[in-house]
Amino acid sequence: MKTFTLIALSATLALGAVLANAAAHEDPVEARQKLMKSIGDQVKILGTQAKAGDAYDAEAAHAAAMTLSEASTQIPAAFETNVIEGDSEALPKIWENYDDFTKKADALHTAAMTATEAGDATAMAAAMKDIGGACKACHSEYRQDK
Repeated sequence: MKTFTLIALSATLALGAVLANAAAHEDPVEARQKLMKSIGDQVKILGTQAKAGDAYDAEAAHAAAMTLSEASTQIPAAFETNVIEGDSEALPKIWENYDDFTKKADALHTAAMTATEAGDATAMAAAMKDIGGACKACHSEYRQDK
């Protein structure tokens, strides 16, 4: 179990470094999309764990919550550049209300940190309500559906 936790923590730290490096060398829209895909992947893992019942994997859930927490801190920097060309789903309102946008990213971070403490599926289901609410609050206002 300790080996898995160490591997999961290493993967979380590596993801942060990879995403930061990618953001520095990529088109801003592509970098944001990769970050958001990573966030979505972690939310799916947490959602699965919230429904796992007795099959709840605390280490997998913790690793996904830690990765989500780290990724959520990168949202403001990923959106500093006001670019919405190409396949972007970002709305111009992000840069008009950047302080509010970053507060919404902070809410996701807070929710993800709560999820890191979930010890069973019931606790994860409760944490997922806050994570889902944070995602919806931002997407409702700052993302266009295509």
